[in-house]
Amino acid sequence: MKIYLYSSVLQNPLAVSITTPPDAQNTCLNSNVTFSVTAEGTSPIIYQWQKNGIDIPGATDSIYAINNLNLTDQGNFTCEVTNLCRSVTSDTAKLKVIQLDADACTADNLCPGESAKLMAYCTSNYPVESGAFGYLWSPSSGLSDTNISTTTATPSITTNYSVTVTDQLGCTASDQINIFVQQPYQNEQVCLVTVDTSIMKNKIYWQKTNDAGTMLYIIYKETVPYDYEQVGNVSFYSLGEFIDIFSHPDQQSSKYKITVIDTCGNESETSYYHKTIHLSLDAFNSIMGLAWDEYVDESDTFSPQQYYIYRGTSQSNMILHDSVWGFINTYNDFNVDSVYYYMIGVYTNNPENFNGNMSFSNIIDNCAFFNNSSVVINSDTDNELTIYPNPFSESATIQLYNPDNSQFTFILADLKGSVVRKIDKINNNEILLLKKNLNSGIYFIELKSKDKTYRSKIMIE
Repeated sequence: MKIYLYSSVLQNPLAVSITTPPDAQNTCLNSNVTFSVTAEGTSPIIYQWQKNGIDIPGATDSIYAINNLNLTDQGNFTCEVTNLCRSVTSDTAKLKVIQLDADACTADNLCPGESAKLMAYCTSNYPVESGAFGYLWSPSSGLSDTNISTTTATPSITTNYSVTVTDQLGCTASDQINIFVQQPYQNEQVCLVTVDTSIMKNKIYWQKTNDAGTMLYIIYKETVPYDYEQVGNVSFYSLGEFIDIFSHPDQQSSKYKITVIDTCGNESETSYYHKTIHLSLDAFNSIMGLAWDEYVDESDTFSPQQYYIYRGTSQSNMILHDSVWGFINTYNDFNVDSVYYYMIGVYTNNPENFNGNMSFSNIIDNCAFFNNSSVVINSDTDNELTIYPNPFSESATIQLYNPDNSQFTFILADLKGSVVRKIDKINNNEILLLKKNLNSGIYFIELKSKDKTYRSKIMIE
């Protein structure tokens, strides 16, 4: 029994009565709700709100509000109103907190151009109060309709769709579904190209990317400048490597690229190319001149630090002989008096340690220079081209037999065949060749007129 104390006595007091009771309310989860009651009678009037018959602490005003509703806030609410004459309790106002649960279901992965049905469902903890549902899908791109529960999606790229469901009270719920559109993986790269010295064929390595929808790898080789042709393919379930059985590493270097074919049959763009090392060999007396095409990674993420020169008495007995800086691609092996095999190697920075991170060139021997009666042929015709000193360090004089003052063109080329010096319209008998910026090594000389061609070799120390 509640006891209230008043400090004064009033004549003919008016008993309290409730003129407007609180209303029952159906309100959405996480929203706000307000109950109110109106009473009349002699003041003062005291209010006490109750939930399920139990006083709510601090709820002593004619208005009672609850913010950010959750399901535990549901119940029967009343307000007890009191003045000096009596206490009355309001009619019960029931609070229902509406919770919706939306489900966008699932869908299969798509190939480009394919469609999928998107189906959304929704339930309410108070179906009668919620009534019919409205649906809104977004984004609208690729959808046949955005305002129905089941729509058709034909996205051009992987898209995350969301559906928002709204009931008659304005309560909402959302869910999402990701429609994955298969596209070929665009970042598969060659890691290493090398010569497999056990079979003398080019070998290509790459690091496989898992869970990218790849079904097949296609290997391409440059056949003419900037024109690549397919030379093979490898299943995703095989090792990430390929041997080009039709390659001829003893004749030339080769560039290789790869692409991927995804499970929809679409092909990616080509990777950056990698180029193998090709080694060539010439001789000047007892000096073996090595020159090679450098290893190239088109992505420019690799710069060789050093090239390693291997030498051996057989192809199966190659031993590290020397090394040069990575910006050098020639080497002279002095005082060679027997047959040797040569090979070039370079460390690359591929992530999977393929082939020990080492790329090798073809293997070449110097047998040809020891099977001939002389190591060097000075010119095409006897006694018509004289070079002195040879080898030289600063300058050399080249004399040719030119009694009729014919006009010659002088060409100096390195072991790879690149022209490093050219002089036109020579009609005398002598040429002074200065070293200037030429590197040490063996070079080829060609003097050519309309009816004569002289060829020889020269060495710069």
